[in-house]
Amino acid sequence: MSPPRVLIRLCLRSLRRSVGRTTLWNGNQERLQDLCSLDPEGSMLAWALETHGRYPARFETMCHDPALSHATFQRSKGPRNVVRLVRSGHHVFE
Repeated sequence: MSPPRVLIRLCLRSLRRSVGRTTLWNGNQERLQDLCSLDPEGSMLAWALETHGRYPARFETMCHDPALSHATFQRSKGPRNVVRLVRSGHHVFE
C-alpha cells in the first residue's frame, strides 16, 4: 500500500485505540503522546515512515529464494486485491 494510505489507516487506528483506551493483546495501551512522537521506538507512525520502503525489496528477494521454493507468494496492490485473495481461499494453509 502507498505510504499515505498506510499512515492514514495507522493514525485512525491508533487514535481509536488511544481514545478508547483499548488494551492490546500484550496488555499494552496506545497513548496519544506516542502518536505525536518522532521516535520510531515509541511511535507506530514514526516506525511506519522509517521502515515502509524496506519491505518491498526484502519480499522480492524472498520470492526468488531457493530455500523458499515450496512457498507460494501472493502479491496484492491494494485492499480490493486482498479482499479477493481472502474470498478465493488461496490463503488457507492445510
